[in-house]
Amino acid sequence: MEEEYVPQSQQPIEQVQPQAVPSQNEMFLQAMNSELNRDPKVTPEEREELTNWTMQKKAEFANGNKNDQANVQQETIERAQMMTVPEEFKKKTAETLTDTQNFGHNPVEKLGPMANDIMNIINGSSQPIFKDKVPGYEMSDGKWLSMEDITDKISGMKVDQASREGIKALVDNVVNLAGDVNPGDDPAFNYQKEYNNVKEKIVETGNLASLSMDRMFGNRTFKDDLISAIQKGTYTDMGIPEAQVKDPTPEDGRITSEDAKIISDAIMQDETMLKDYLAEYYTKALEQNYINNLSPAARRNLKMNINKPQVTNPVTQATPQTKEGIINEDGIFIPNEK
Repeated sequence: MEEEYVPQSQQPIEQVQPQAVPSQNEMFLQAMNSELNRDPKVTPEEREELTNWTMQKKAEFANGNKNDQANVQQETIERAQMMTVPEEFKKKTAETLTDTQNFGHNPVEKLGPMANDIMNIINGSSQPIFKDKVPGYEMSDGKWLSMEDITDKISGMKVDQASREGIKALVDNVVNLAGDVNPGDDPAFNYQKEYNNVKEKIVETGNLASLSMDRMFGNRTFKDDLISAIQKGTYTDMGIPEAQVKDPTPEDGRITSEDAKIISDAIMQDETMLKDYLAEYYTKALEQNYINNLSPAARRNLKMNINKPQVTNPVTQATPQTKEGIINEDGIFIPNEK
């Protein structure tokens, strides 16, 4: 588990020790929060330049004809937009990315290479570029994106709330089913039925990236659990066969955390395979919630049923024959034809 970052000033004196380096995600969120708290101010140089520009336009307006005056008005509006729109964009972007409930707990992972572009926009390293009076930024891949395009991309990465609510409804349902199991009832979990529910109602209709990287319930995610399982060698518990887990650096004889990330990324790039693993992952979560909410007596019965040796029914094991006839699979005697 990643060590929690605690400022040294907040540690008890007897526990002061070398600090864990803040993660890239922590530093990113700190930058976003700083932007939210930043008070946009005009520097003395900017104020002087703006004053000179305003006085010049004021003179042009006073001495110009109607067309000149219309042009001055349009230029003034555009100048105001160039000053205010980028500031509003940065504030809105920072607000979206720090909303962990709606964007997720790890924006750096979710944004990928775009995270560096956002950082450069927020800290001012990347300045707005207007194309045909449309504001935007040049991204690290050399492409220009309008502010609207960037906002749309970010919006498409938000937490899939519909899937989150759907999973919650399925969890609530299995909890209720477990509560209705009486001591004499069969306490078995209908795995196939719930798997089909998850696959059809959640995975097939949901956002796969969100289902993989966001905390749909509790503080766990599919991707984090997958990386952990690959490192520990318990990935088969998630329904992942050994053939899918190939060590990219077999010469060192072990799967490192970096190896696990490479393997998990490869698995997640195969959409068909990913859908199956996601369905398996969330169904197992439903099963665990079901078992946890069974009564003690029902849990004992379930454990006994699981551990009970499978006894072969002598009637159905074979087709016993006698001189007079045979006993079929239903245990019914059928006489020989005479």
